[in-house]
Amino acid sequence: MENYELFGAQGIIYDKEKKEVVLVKRKRDNLWVIPGGMIDEGETPEQACIREVFEEAGLRVEIIGLVGIYRRPNREAWGKKGDEARVYLCRELGGGFKENDEISEMRRFKVDALPHDIASHHIERIRDAVNYNGTHVERISY
Repeated sequence: MENYELFGAQGIIYDKEKKEVVLVKRKRDNLWVIPGGMIDEGETPEQACIREVFEEAGLRVEIIGLVGIYRRPNREAWGKKGDEARVYLCRELGGGFKENDEISEMRRFKVDALPHDIASHHIERIRDAVNYNGTHVERISY
């Protein structure tokens, strides 16, 4: 069993009728990403997802279900090794984007026309959300 030192949560806001997903553009690397971040001490992954989506995208959401648990045992960041992200499918309830310290913009993209400058590992997560059937997946990438 791998040891993980980083634990995060992400929220995929997917409009099934329009076939669109919400992405935010990170300032630190100019990549489009699924809204999300690290789980704070004492916080559940679900609470972290809702908080991070609001902080990054300015949207209030409710969680529909757990899409997947994604592990990257070799990832190193902030002096720590190994990350595990819980990714949730979310329904948008309202709100609006405001630029902040981490994010320069928010946009909705058709799932068949994602931007070329998207964090590559997020593409699989979006595909899993589009195909979500009530059962979560578990994936490890090296």
